[in-house]
Amino acid sequence: MPAWLTSGATDPFPQGPFIGAKVDYDSAVEFFQTGIGPGKMRMKGTRQREYHTTPLELTGRQLDLFNNWFTLILYNGTLSFTWTNMITGAAATYRFKEGTRPKFGLVSPAPNYVVAPDKVGGETQRHYTGTIALELMP
Repeated sequence: MPAWLTSGATDPFPQGPFIGAKVDYDSAVEFFQTGIGPGKMRMKGTRQREYHTTPLELTGRQLDLFNNWFTLILYNGTLSFTWTNMITGAAATYRFKEGTRPKFGLVSPAPNYVVAPDKVGGETQRHYTGTIALELMP
């Protein structure tokens, strides 16, 4: 099973637990309208799916490596991978949430946001921010 990227060529990848990480759950019940009388509620299954989302900030080099890993190693996010649980720090298995390809945008400096550019080989790195949404596997 593939693993989360541990390091770039010169830039270490974020590992977690993360500040700003959030936990969300699928609805565990299904509601059915009936012809007469009150509607019915039933459990969807025996396990409620748990999702973790977290913001990431990556350099341009890290973003290139991430996109290659997502596309070539995880086959566009269809495979599961091992990583540190972003909430607890324990070992975990994740997969990308259905229909959520990570999107990253270029960080533009603002008066209240200071970007400390990395100098790698004399070149200033661009920084990108985005959010990844993952399903915690049982």
